[in-house]
Amino acid sequence: MAFYLYRDGEAKEFSVETLHSMARAGELREDEYIYDDGKGEWIGAVLVPEMSGAWHIEENESTVAIELPADFFADFDAAQAVAEAANDAAKAARAEATASAAPDPS
Repeated sequence: MAFYLYRDGEAKEFSVETLHSMARAGELREDEYIYDDGKGEWIGAVLVPEMSGAWHIEENESTVAIELPADFFADFDAAQAVAEAANDAAKAARAEATASAAPDPS
C-alpha cells in the first residue's frame, strides 16, 4: 500500500515506517494530509489507520534528556526570592496604610 505526502512542491511516496519516523521526529503533524492509495483519497494523517499512535511515545520508548547548566535553577530561585520580597513589602505597605487610616481611639 502506498502513501504520499506533499513535500517540496510535489507528492512524494513514503513507507508507513518512514511516516512513523517523521511523526516521532516532529516532521509530520497530525493535521497534515496523506494520500492513501488504498482509499484513493487525501485524508488527515491522524485518520490513517496505519498511523495510529505514531505521535505518542509508548512506555518502552526512550525519551530525550538534555543536560542543564548548573546555574539553571539558580535563576528561578533568585526570581522567586525577589517576588517574595516584593510580596512582603506590599503586605507591609498595606498594613501600614490600614493602620494609619484607622481612627485614633483616644
